[in-house]
Amino acid sequence: MLTWSEAVAGRQADTDSRLAETKQGAERIQQETSRLIARQMDERQQLRRAIYRDPYARDSAEHRATNVIRQAERDRCLLAQLEVLPRSKERT
Repeated sequence: MLTWSEAVAGRQADTDSRLAETKQGAERIQQETSRLIARQMDERQQLRRAIYRDPYARDSAEHRATNVIRQAERDRCLLAQLEVLPRSKERT
């Protein structure tokens, strides 16, 4: 329970314009901080999309390059198989 002096000091503090200004300033700073955090999260998401093409992907560039090289090797093998097939005499 508050003492009489604490209660009086609290009422005086509530009516003090400096305290009101300080509270308003703190609220503005909190709102600005929230906006900056949201902006940072959006920019981080955009960067992930630009780098990984998928915002949740965590694959490294090296891993993606390895996958592309493997796919190219598979495609070359398929092309070689297609090239040894006899050609059709009918062409449109």
